[in-house]
Amino acid sequence: MANDMNSTNHENHDGEFDLDWHDDHVVPKVMFPDLEFFFDRLSQATFDAVDPRNGERVLDVGCGRANDAMDLARRGGSCLGLEPSETMIYHARRDIAKDGNGVALVRGIGEDMPLKAHSVDKVVCKGALDHFPTPEKAIMEMARVVKPGGSVIITVANLDCLGFRLGRTFFVRFRKMLRREESIYERIWQTPFDHTYRFDYKTLNKMVKQHMRVNDSIGVSLFFASPWWGSILSKMPRPISRAILRTLDSVARHIPSLSDGVVLKCSLRAGR
Repeated sequence: MANDMNSTNHENHDGEFDLDWHDDHVVPKVMFPDLEFFFDRLSQATFDAVDPRNGERVLDVGCGRANDAMDLARRGGSCLGLEPSETMIYHARRDIAKDGNGVALVRGIGEDMPLKAHSVDKVVCKGALDHFPTPEKAIMEMARVVKPGGSVIITVANLDCLGFRLGRTFFVRFRKMLRREESIYERIWQTPFDHTYRFDYKTLNKMVKQHMRVNDSIGVSLFFASPWWGSILSKMPRPISRAILRTLDSVARHIPSLSDGVVLKCSLRAGR
């Protein structure tokens, strides 16, 4: 399955959605070890939660370039990527043509999916929900399209993680006392300009539980973007910095409210 489909379900929502959104700004030119580790572990934790098997039909909501969908297809899934941005669909088509067996595309929005009820085995939405104008409606749609007995995996960055808390509470206060100019860190601790919603663990958990059962909550990484943390790690030998980050990640697994990223594995309630 390497075809793609067009959908017109976004036409009545043009004013709400950036239909030319692109990800050129997402990955910085220079990545400190904590950010590199965070990206890697967030993907790995998400893929492990999805765990596609035997050609299960997996829907990737807000698939972007479809890199995750292609990875899931290589793990055994039959993947469908849903994406509203024509720019990202263009990139996805190009990359799928090179190496995308088992991946199809449909242009559409998460709040109004052009899919039948209970038509996919698993749904994954990684790093996209906080870009949606009405994320709760998208969650409702995920619950609608997944089959009974299937799974919905939602992954977001936790904008109330421990590193951000430390920075906002102590670093900003200290900087203002010294009357110094705003640091680059302070821009990181704020809600990104292209996010429509600010998620933390508590907010996401509460929203999802309105529509599904949360079976597992997984914390990913710890202390990302704490003041000077990335610079300190970059001065260490890579094996040592990675060992430190892996140790912190094993702690974060059990405290998603403080972790840098959150992965929720959900299912339909009985009777839905």
